[in-house]
Amino acid sequence: MFLSDSQLVALFGCCSVLVLGVIIVGVIKAFQREIDLKATGIRTTGTVVRNKICWGRTTVVRPVVRFQTQSGQTVERLEEYGVALLIPRYKAGESVQIIYNPADPSDFTIV
Repeated sequence: MFLSDSQLVALFGCCSVLVLGVIIVGVIKAFQREIDLKATGIRTTGTVVRNKICWGRTTVVRPVVRFQTQSGQTVERLEEYGVALLIPRYKAGESVQIIYNPADPSDFTIV
């Protein structure tokens, strides 16, 4: 059974709308997370310890950041949510401003 041209166009259109919808939902969730962090998070200064190459569908470089919470806990973690590039945005040893979730300090973003 073969599909006609109009059926193929309709199928392609439906799939495109579905994929676009998934992308839009992901972007909205990312913006909401950032809004929530800015509203309830704690600002502090962290230090980029190193940059890590992350392999996947695309290869990107993300910073590993170390910072201390208000309670004195040291957190060292890969920054997973910001824009990632092939070229490191930050150098090892560079100070960066971050906002972290006080309930889960591993949830942070560079601002």
